[in-house]
Amino acid sequence: MAAELCAGLEDPAQRFAAIQAHAYSAIRFAGDQKGSRYGVDVVLGQGYGHCWDKSDVAIALCRAAGLKEVFRADLS
Repeated sequence: MAAELCAGLEDPAQRFAAIQAHAYSAIRFAGDQKGSRYGVDVVLGQGYGHCWDKSDVAIALCRAAGLKEVFRADLS
């Protein structure tokens, strides 16, 4: 899926934007579980999840696209 979303995009910022747009538009916010995660495979299959599920999908797709440094936080 990451390869399809990033096809033809060389710039890491463009690849990140494509993945983020997909994760936040293709997965609707819903679910009856509170305080737990469905998991990336389940969320992609069912098409919905919580905010952290969308983030999990975006992170997994970024890693699959070779964008490993996207989620570094500057905590200083």
